[in-house]
Amino acid sequence: MSTIAAISTAAGTAALGVIRLSGPKSKEILSSLFRGPRSPVDNPRMLCYGHIVEQGEVLDEVMAVFLPAPHSFTTEDMAEITTHGGRVVMESVYSAIIKEGARIAERGEFSRRAFLNGRLDLAQAEAILEVIEARTKRGASLALSHLEGDTTREIKRLREELLTILAQMALAIDYPEESSEEVRTEDIEHSLHHISVSLEELIKNAHKGHTIAEGLRVAILGRPNVGKSSLLNALSRRSRSIVTNIPGTTRDTIEETIQLSGVPLILIDTAGLRQTDDPVEILGVRRSREALESADMLLILFSKEWILTEEEKELLRSVKDRLRLLIINKTDLDEGRMCQEDLLPYASREQILEISISEREGLEELEKAILKEAGDLEEEIHTPLIANVRQKVEIETAALSVKDALQALSFSLPYDYVEVDVRGAYEALGRVLGEGTADIMDEVFGRFCVGK
Repeated sequence: MSTIAAISTAAGTAALGVIRLSGPKSKEILSSLFRGPRSPVDNPRMLCYGHIVEQGEVLDEVMAVFLPAPHSFTTEDMAEITTHGGRVVMESVYSAIIKEGARIAERGEFSRRAFLNGRLDLAQAEAILEVIEARTKRGASLALSHLEGDTTREIKRLREELLTILAQMALAIDYPEESSEEVRTEDIEHSLHHISVSLEELIKNAHKGHTIAEGLRVAILGRPNVGKSSLLNALSRRSRSIVTNIPGTTRDTIEETIQLSGVPLILIDTAGLRQTDDPVEILGVRRSREALESADMLLILFSKEWILTEEEKELLRSVKDRLRLLIINKTDLDEGRMCQEDLLPYASREQILEISISEREGLEELEKAILKEAGDLEEEIHTPLIANVRQKVEIETAALSVKDALQALSFSLPYDYVEVDVRGAYEALGRVLGEGTADIMDEVFGRFCVGK
């Protein structure tokens, strides 16, 4: 195994930079270049002060630590050198390390070695990237729970139960007479049903995990001058969109990312939906339609002073199966022509809210309703929240195989047939953890930065 090295801190000028090494020559390279009152090689896991010196020339003043195998991130000998953060200084130290026999690390190679050496499973390796790319504190917390193994523990538990079932069926297939009292079909059915429920729970909560990690795209729709831009400004608490009394002011979609209870929301302000001859506004309406199609949730805005138009009714009918909230604005007006009852044919009462953007009334209730409509994102969850699409697909494959096994048992098919589906579920869950996934490792670790 070669020794790899990489600058692990982001490009640019900073106070400090970190260079990592991993492999059998890490100890030798560090000993060759480091000069100081205390050797990090002789004092493993202790941060030591000194200088990096190449052929008598001091390259930088550093802090260095040596992490002997197997107690390191990669389980190999590792070294980390903290330099000053200027690129020239880091590059000179890095170049000296390469000259001493290390090679330039590939993207994600440190994490790949940790996976290949059994330090992490694939789900935990993917969680490293989730931690790095987390957009909110709650997203980071979710990623850290994956890194600490909450997904791994649940998947291993389900695989152990499937393995027990496979062993029981193997016994029944090979020794049908001797195992007739030990292996009962109803017990296998009960175990498979329990596994099926657990898998469905993971799948159901995957939407929440993905939303917390990636965010929810929320399109604000409505006719011109209903208050869409004002609503975006109110929710984002800053003047992001231009607001005037002139219909058609917003000609293009405008996006703003906010956080609600640690969940990223990508708010999309759209042009007013109406018939128009203005060529620029026609393009804006077209983009509004595109935002409607791509959004995860719709906030459809109405005004208390107007009645529903046929165009609005058609819009409401077309989105009846979408996540949506219907919002009546300008409730501060003494008189109006629209009320909640007008919208009840198109949504439940819980999906209809009344607000006054100008008076900032009802906005807190709207924020709570958004989280609730998105799937009770504030609700406490007792199973891991899967945010990774690859993992979700494998869990769905396992769930389908378990259902097929249960159906086979209900038709009284021989265990030979049932075993195929149970083994399929067992292998699919194994792929979540990285078993038999050599063909996708390049894709997974290729998304990492160099040095991680």
